Amino acid sequence: MSESRDRETARIRRQRALELRSQGLLVREIAAALGVAKSTANQYVADPDGAKLKARKQRYRGRCADCGASTDGSDGPGRAAKRCAKCVAIEHQHETRQWTPERIVTELQAWARQLGRAPTALEAAARGMRVPLSIVDKGSVRVRGFSLFPT
Repeated sequence: MSESRDRETARIRRQRALELRSQGLLVREIAAALGVAKSTANQYVADPDGAKLKARKQRYRGRCADCGASTDGSDGPGRAAKRCAKCVAIEHQHETRQWTPERIVTELQAWARQLGRAPTALEAAARGMRVPLSIVDKGSVRVRGFSLFPT
């Protein structure tokens, strides 16, 4: 289900909860009618537009140690993230790199030029390369037909 549809469903449920409450139903009866937990029904009745929840999460936000932007406050008081989502994404950018066979060859050859030897499997993995252990080996190393270390 899409996020916009989820929001629409929640909005409709909140409206229905208010209608049922105005008819004199108890929170547990509203929960049963809507098919939600009692705590959720109580939130719908007590905070129909979600403004209180939004304000509370805003109070829980912290400041990013890197750039000063607001951090997510959804974990509760005193548990705000130390860094904003943007800075975390920048830090983990290397994890989303695409390691094509050609790029693996280039990286391994660069390593060999710098150190005069092929990297061990652990050394290759530490650089983020997803290289099968079988190709980082003694002797002639090949990846899909590419010769890594010409002899």
